[in-house]
Amino acid sequence: MWLAETMYFMNFGIIGEHLTFRLRSMLFDNVLAKHLGWHDQPAHAPRLVATRLAQDASKVQTLVTLRLGIMVVQASLIVSALIIGFTESWEVTLTVLGMLPIIAYANVIQMNFVSGITSVSREDFEKAAQIAVESLGDIRTVASFTLERYVVQDFSARLVTP
Repeated sequence: MWLAETMYFMNFGIIGEHLTFRLRSMLFDNVLAKHLGWHDQPAHAPRLVATRLAQDASKVQTLVTLRLGIMVVQASLIVSALIIGFTESWEVTLTVLGMLPIIAYANVIQMNFVSGITSVSREDFEKAAQIAVESLGDIRTVASFTLERYVVQDFSARLVTP
């Protein structure tokens, strides 16, 4: 069992790393190929673009390494459970299969509830990250004007969902 888990994490980790590297390279190449006017827009500030590049690539890596791997494991578990279930007691297995739509609907409701609670809009998170990067980059200016409280309040306000 430990060997299978080790191989599972290693293989999906390698796949995720290669895909993330390729994605970051393609995204960066695409950003560099944009015309100069694109870079002058406030929505495409260098710090925002860098934050977005890092976040998007990390999300893809998480998707490939964790979620896709979990889906493969879950699919193999479902197939194994169905084979064992039908061999042992096909009546009980059919009853459980009849209850699956209700269980799936309950899970959808739970996922919507949890995602609604923890959602912070992407733009607000990018603005908060930009505030953090700029204030840390110019920490001497922030400290000389004693703006620490203002910066923290502005940063925290960006992370609060409306």
